[in-house]
Amino acid sequence: MELKQIRNKFKDLNGVQESIQKLENRPVKIQWKGIHGGAKAFTSAAVAKEVPGHHLFILQDKEEAAYFLNDLQHIFPDDERVVFYPASYKVPYKLEKTDNANVVGRAEALDHITKASNMWIVTYPKALFEQLPTQKKLASNSFKVEKGREYDIEFLNEFLMDQDFQIVDFVYEPGQFAIRGGIVDVFSYSNDLPFRLEFFGDELETIRSFDPVSQLSEKTCEFFHIVPDIQHSLEQTENGSFLSFIGASSTIWMSSYKEVKSQLETEYTKAVKIYSDLPDSAVEHHSPNELFYHPTEWEKEVDLLSQIEWGPDYTHKDTTEINFGNQPQPSFNKNFDLLTADLKQRKKQGYTNLIFSNQPKQIERLHDIFRDIKASVDFTSINASIHEGFISDELKLVCYTDHQIFERYHRFRLKEGFRQAKQALTLKEIYNLQKGDYVTHIDHGVGRFSGLEMIDVNGKQQEAIRLIYKDNDVLYVSIHSLHRISKFSGKDGTAPKMNKLGTQTWAKLKRPRKKLKKSPLI
Repeated sequence: MELKQIRNKFKDLNGVQESIQKLENRPVKIQWKGIHGGAKAFTSAAVAKEVPGHHLFILQDKEEAAYFLNDLQHIFPDDERVVFYPASYKVPYKLEKTDNANVVGRAEALDHITKASNMWIVTYPKALFEQLPTQKKLASNSFKVEKGREYDIEFLNEFLMDQDFQIVDFVYEPGQFAIRGGIVDVFSYSNDLPFRLEFFGDELETIRSFDPVSQLSEKTCEFFHIVPDIQHSLEQTENGSFLSFIGASSTIWMSSYKEVKSQLETEYTKAVKIYSDLPDSAVEHHSPNELFYHPTEWEKEVDLLSQIEWGPDYTHKDTTEINFGNQPQPSFNKNFDLLTADLKQRKKQGYTNLIFSNQPKQIERLHDIFRDIKASVDFTSINASIHEGFISDELKLVCYTDHQIFERYHRFRLKEGFRQAKQALTLKEIYNLQKGDYVTHIDHGVGRFSGLEMIDVNGKQQEAIRLIYKDNDVLYVSIHSLHRISKFSGKDGTAPKMNKLGTQTWAKLKRPRKKLKKSPLI
């Protein structure tokens, strides 16, 4: 049995079909019972695929949200509908406590939501606590650039400056841009990597994402959206809640309605306290009701939308209860005789035994253990990871996880985003180079930095780094090859021995030119 076949089985569950029918009449309130472990992701996704509109999954905290997100990502590895919407602030009103990677994640999620009609958004109450720009404001502050169209580079410069982008020599974090002749580098807040726009005159010839550390291209694109920092420029007149952003046709999924409200109340009380303690010099700060989601407003808005709760308690009197009758994965305490007896008994009862693991070595280890104890066990390994196993009596499926069997800690994984510290260090070294500084080229050894220079490359003007080597040999390094040079590190006060171009592996790159010797562009 393959993963796709397992997904298809969940479509036929009576509870799934009943939920889909109920959601045709909005708004409706549904309470799911008997839903355990990874069945939550399989079952809710089976409904979400058939019900129009966005689906917002609100888990109790970031960790629980991350595990649910990972389940969806492993079950639907190629589905781009699954996005994570994190909180940007660690502490309200303390910008230095803003998590820049999460700011990028929020902008990326909103960008996806505005472009699609059926996104699956995984989040938690602290993320919903922050207000955000309306779709209208986000659209007016964003800009789409397309390959083959004509743009005035000066206009792009003015637009980016208006959106509080910082102009730098080389981009290394979101919110920066650089203009070098006919090349514009932009690090949008909605992407993990910056984009390089290459112009021929006013025509945009190529768009490609690149690694800001190595400067190597990742992929080419036909277009991309420049999205600013959505949290930095919030204005009271155009702010709104996340629920209003995703629209009235959305479905809200929650572990607990009461828990979400309680956490919003806690966060709002905290924000009010911090705001009241701000010094008089901080009067420019907006009040909590302008920046954050009041619990009363949450209740008003969420009650107008269809809701499905997974928790044990009823919130609404008119709730429809649907029971799936799942069971959680038993604890075997590393007793493999007990596991063997369980799987054999399930097989006799007509169940299909599945063990989920994205680590082939763990499956091999399990086979070895069964051989050692001379047990013949019938199971199918599924190359995917879910956080917790479960048993579906209706589908006759046993879905166990390798980490629960071996009692290993199961770590959740969130997208790394841009690697700020590493990028900032590498590019700031280059940015801070002074004429005469010694540098090391990975192929040509030690030389001296001689500044930036515009040169002609195949009929195009391009900026390059000019390096001087022994005997005044000159090497030009393309801005696309910045990953090949770094500032020389040696003993303080000791000048290094400069290398000479044209010796050993560098001979083929030597090009004499009158009194100076210049290399081709590297």
